[in-house]
Amino acid sequence: MTLTYPRQKTIKRLLAVYGNQCFFSDCNKPLVDDKSGKVMGKICHIKGNKPRAARYDDNQSDEERHGFDNLILMCPIHHDIIDSDPDLYTVSKLKELKAEHEKNNAEGIEPSDQIVDQFIFNLTQGSIISTTDQKGGQVAHSIININYRDETDLEKSQDKEIIRFLATCLNRPAFQDPFQMERSYLDFDKAIEDTITAFNTGTLYSRNGKKVASSKGMSYLSNKDLKEKIENIVDILRDIRDVFASDVKSCRRETIRREQGLMVWFDSKRKDLLNILQIVCEQTEVNWNPKFPRERFSREF
Repeated sequence: MTLTYPRQKTIKRLLAVYGNQCFFSDCNKPLVDDKSGKVMGKICHIKGNKPRAARYDDNQSDEERHGFDNLILMCPIHHDIIDSDPDLYTVSKLKELKAEHEKNNAEGIEPSDQIVDQFIFNLTQGSIISTTDQKGGQVAHSIININYRDETDLEKSQDKEIIRFLATCLNRPAFQDPFQMERSYLDFDKAIEDTITAFNTGTLYSRNGKKVASSKGMSYLSNKDLKEKIENIVDILRDIRDVFASDVKSCRRETIRREQGLMVWFDSKRKDLLNILQIVCEQTEVNWNPKFPRERFSREF
């Protein structure tokens, strides 16, 4: 399976030691604007993530390439500077910067889930803006989300509304029709992309750009267990898109249909995420019972 960008848990671990400051020595530029909450920082690879990228190492596995040890956070200016002069900013030099920064920020303020989601969204889709809501503390290399008060009825109601919205996002043919029934691979890819965006931003669009549904994104879930399950769903969605991009997108339809194992994999992954969502719906008393495959095939979205 091809991994094309860092996993969500890796980015969380990286942000645990970011200190809202560029990793470059003596750079005081914040990575998140305090007033607007806009994320300005960039996740950078010490060893490049593409063959033509600075310091690219062909011997790295995808897991190593997008793993915690190969990632640093930079302001936009220093992100460009280190990649423009790889002879000066070597792998060893950048690892020194990373180690020093993490040492200086061994204990700081835990970034909010909204900030984490913005970094992820910037990395995979583009940029979004929302306000910050920082709280709590953290220990280096781990994030522990602490509930400072019991879950109120309002929080439960909000969680239920978010889960109902997320269930709507998955109530479409791309997740409930067997892959061999897929008539347009481009539509399938777009559906996965739009759903990942919807989970993060709280807005779901149809293929023609019409708003289908809206709510708050998954970062607003107050229940930690629910949030972890939804994050697992997003990880599965990203795995599906990674494999689609590497093994399907450039192939002819006839070739794909001969690859029974690949079609079985797509079907099993979508069953997995629907099973997780069914558990979440039961926890929050949301009336939705996903089925794979659905009894009738349609193209609502």
